[in-house]
Formats: sequence, structure tokens, C-alpha cells
Amino acid sequence: MGVYLFEFRPLSPYFFGYNRIFSETFYVTSLIFPHQSTILGIVRFIVLKANGIINEFNPSVSLINSESFIGNFSFDKFFNTKPNKEWNLGLIKKISPIFFIKHKETNSYTGLQNSDIEDFLIQVPFDTYLDDEELRIYNSKSDNIEQIYKQYPSLYFGGKEFWEKYLANESSTNFYRTSEIVETVKQVGIARKERVAIEKLFYIKNSIKLKKGFSFGVFVYIIDKKHNFDLKKINGMDVFMGGERSLFKLLVYRLELNNNSNKKDGQQSNSNNGLVDIIKSHRIIKRFASKNDFGDLINQRNSINKNSKLILLSPFIGKYDLLKYCKISLVPEIYAPKFLINKKFKTNSVRGIPQGSVLYPLKKIKKLNHETILCNIGYNFLIQVEVT
Repeated sequence: MGVYLFEFRPLSPYFFGYNRIFSETFYVTSLIFPHQSTILGIVRFIVLKANGIINEFNPSVSLINSESFIGNFSFDKFFNTKPNKEWNLGLIKKISPIFFIKHKETNSYTGLQNSDIEDFLIQVPFDTYLDDEELRIYNSKSDNIEQIYKQYPSLYFGGKEFWEKYLANESSTNFYRTSEIVETVKQVGIARKERVAIEKLFYIKNSIKLKKGFSFGVFVYIIDKKHNFDLKKINGMDVFMGGERSLFKLLVYRLELNNNSNKKDGQQSNSNNGLVDIIKSHRIIKRFASKNDFGDLINQRNSINKNSKLILLSPFIGKYDLLKYCKISLVPEIYAPKFLINKKFKTNSVRGIPQGSVLYPLKKIKKLNHETILCNIGYNFLIQVEVT
């Protein structure tokens, strides 16, 4: 089994939608990250491409030919039928939550040369606030958080140094504002119904453009020993993601985490790259890159302590009502995942809690027996942090 870093570099402004992009106006704004379900779709395509199932002569694939490679799991089956132990993702064993990749300032950010990756950025939890250019952490024991927390918080992103401080319950000046990573680009959109354009109905679409030196990525574990997983077929290719078919350049790195080296294009790369060292030194990213780590809600050896807080490092979805175990919930919104829109579900039957939310348990929470296959896709990755 191999672990890969899939890096996506946008080739133009991109747009990822969800069920609440329209409000009362004709303006829509993209999400910063694609959904984990979108990532699953493109990873499945990459696996089929790398194994020669899809090529320029055979651009489509039948379910019969593909199931052994990409599995039989679908969200439609998952939420409309009883749980089935036979559901699987084929050769795909784990997809991590998505994160930003920060390149060195001197990086030309072109071609497929040394990536010059220097850090990985993850969304900062919502229990922080900006004070004199420093991100401080609310004290749940002394601050009246529920009174303070009245509006949708600003988004910040933190790398290795930020998370070292945060996990020690210390404030930090090492973070990025959203405006330092992305900018919005106004474009004209054409309204569609069932993918057919509606005549004379236009709107303003706020797409996302990443600033120089930033990209995003995921770690993926794939069974590659008994199959012809050819990196040369996929590394450097252009891929489309999302309903708007946003275009990205795909870079793939095969990581040797045990040998402190990494491979690219199927060849051993220069060990001075330091990519594996960066991964291992980042307290959150090394967990994302670990084969058997799906967060503390799944991996916990003991119960979740009531004197701790739960940090959502990826969106939490499912039928399980996690909020009923919590006395305080710093959750800016609860939404219906996009793939459930137009499905006949009760509004409280399936919930989506956004990444960055912070939950304070009302009592000890034992290991939860909920939809674990969602964790394999990168959802529901929570960590426990002691509250001092």
C-alpha cells in the first residue's frame, strides 16, 4: 500500500458551490475548498486513469469494470438504505481532510520541478479571536463564549507553528488571513436548470483565485502493489473538479514515510527536499498522513473527557447527533450536505457541521459507533484538546 500526496494547482479561478450559495440576491460565492465528496470523485478518476481503465480511447467506464478499483460506495446508497458492511472504496483506503499547501516565496510555481513545499495550512478553530495581531483562544471556563460568539467568525489558517501553540493552549502570531491566501474574482454566470442554460438569466459569480505560492491537497492511501498504478499517466495532467468544471494541474508524490524520503513520477527524488520531514514535524498533518488515524472520535482508546474540547478539522456529517453530547457548541451553521439536496430527508435526520467548529462535551463520550466509511473519505476528523 502506498501513501500519496495529491497536490491541486488551480490553472484559473475556480468555483465550488453548495446548497446555500444563493441568498436573496443574484450573487453567488464559491467555497474556498471543494467538498470531500468532490475529492473522492476526482481520486476515483485518478485511480482509474493510473490503472489504464480510462484513457483517451476509452473516456468512460462501466460499473462492472471499475468496482474492483474504486469500490461500490455511493452517498445515495449510504443515506437511503441500511448500513452495509460490503460497501467499500476499492483500492482507496483513506483520503485525508483537505488542506492548503504553502510554497516558498522564491518558488516559480511553474512546471513539475522541486515543489519547494514549506508548510501545510489548516483552518483555525472558531474558538479564537484576533487581538492586536495575535490569535488568542477563548477560555471556556472564564469567558462567556456563547455571548461573545454571535456572528460568523473570520476564517484564518495556521501551519506548523500555529498548531504547536494552539495545542498547548497558547496564543500565536503565526497565521494567515484568508485574504493572504485567496482573492475573489467576479465572473458572469448563466443560470441552469438540470444542466440546461436558462435564457437571459445571468448572475454574478464570485470565484476564487489562489495567490502565488498556494495550492491545496490531500493524502491518499492506495493499494498499489498488485496493480499497475502508473504515476506517469497522471502526474502533471490537467483535471476538472466540481459542477463548474474548474481546471487544476495535478502533481502526485509517492511518500516513503518510514524511510524519510519521497518519490515522484515513480522515481526516488532528492532527499534534501525535506517533504517527509515537514510532514512528520507538523502535529496535525502527520496525523492526516497516517494510515490508521481518522481522528480522536474513531481512534480513541479512552472516552472523550468532559474537560476537553473537540476540534473539527474536517466537516462532520451523518445521522449521528453529536451536538446532544455538548454543553457549548461553537458552530456557525448547520447545513444539509449538497449531495442530499432534493432528497426526501427530514431536516434533522442528516446534519453537516462545518470545519473549524468547536464542541465542549457535557459529559464523557464513549467511542462512537457511527458511519466510519465517511472517515475514510476525509469527513468527521475530530481531535480532542484538553482545556486548561
